Amino acid sequence: MDVSAWGMNVIEFDADTEGYPEHNHEQDGQQEVYLVLNGSIVLMVAGAETILKQGDMVQVPPAIDRKFITRVHSATLLAIGGTAGKAYTPDPRIG
Repeated sequence: MDVSAWGMNVIEFDADTEGYPEHNHEQDGQQEVYLVLNGSIVLMVAGAETILKQGDMVQVPPAIDRKFITRVHSATLLAIGGTAGKAYTPDPRIG
């Protein structure tokens, strides 16, 4: 990813959660990698759903809209992000 600084968050989702905001990082160029630490979660990209389970990892480019939801199971997600050549700044929408 050619980054000199990066940030990460652990995000816990209850079952039947849809509140995670759909977003992209087109403005700041941040790439994100997500790793499912526990449970299963649905990644919604361009109208398509991909079910990710414990141990699955996915990289999402900056310009792609993404949203996470859960259904029957809760999930714990590790989100790692960085922008080439810039220090990491947390996204206030996510906490």
